[in-house]
This record gives sequence, structure tokens and C-alpha cells, in this order.
Amino acid sequence: MSNVFAVEQLLISRIADNVPAFVEVGTVAKLSGYQFDQIPLPACYVVPGKAEVVGEPHDGGVQIERQEWQVVICVPFIDDTTDETNTATKAAGELIYQVAQQLIGWRPAQGFQPFAYRGRPEPYLESGYGEFPALFETGLVLAGI
Repeated sequence: MSNVFAVEQLLISRIADNVPAFVEVGTVAKLSGYQFDQIPLPACYVVPGKAEVVGEPHDGGVQIERQEWQVVICVPFIDDTTDETNTATKAAGELIYQVAQQLIGWRPAQGFQPFAYRGRPEPYLESGYGEFPALFETGLVLAGI
């Protein structure tokens, strides 16, 4: 593997092929191109996160870049104080669960470690839609000379 971001398109394909509820699955560039009221919902966007390196390259050793990937689930959200069932949270929760079932333990390509689920940061809620990120991690094995 000659691209540390190679897993991005593999993630998009895996989610698009296995979670049919999404109207759109794409990159963060696609999400940033929309006005908030134009996002096709429900949608899923893959965002590269932080990466940390473990291991030392002494004597041709191996290092692993632990890559964090955000999978951002976007669902309709109506700012309604009478909605005690919070349908946005319910919808997002079901979609995050479906995505997690497809990613946990999945090895995207040779040279990568299987994905693990790492939790959820706070959602971002805007009148009209909500973003619910979920964090996943894989490792890219980098060998020295």
C-alpha cells in the first residue's frame, strides 16, 4: 500500500454496499460542498482523523500507523421541544449500529489491521439536520528497509 489514506475509498465502498439506508456515502469534501439545507438525508461521510505511530524502526523494524476515521452519520433533525422520542438520535443510533456491524473486525486491504470501534464524540445539531460521528480505528503496517 503506497497511500496512507487508501482506506478512505474502501470505507466508502464498504458502507455504501452494506448499509442501503443511506441516500449518499462520500468524503468530507462532498459534505463541505453542501449548504446545510441541501444535504441528502440520511447520509454518511468518511473523515480522516488523527494518526499515531507505534513501534520503532530500528534495524529494519516495523511501525504501525494507528489511523482514526470518523464516520459521520447525517440525519434529519427538527428543533422541537415536544419531540420527547428524539427521532434524530434514534435514527442515527440505528445507522451507527449498522455501520459498526460492517466495520468491526473488517480488514480493508493487505497491510491494514482489522477495524475497531472507538466510540462517539458529541453530535452536532443544526436546525434541519444532525451530524452524529462515530470513531473507528485501523492500523497501517509500515515496514522499514
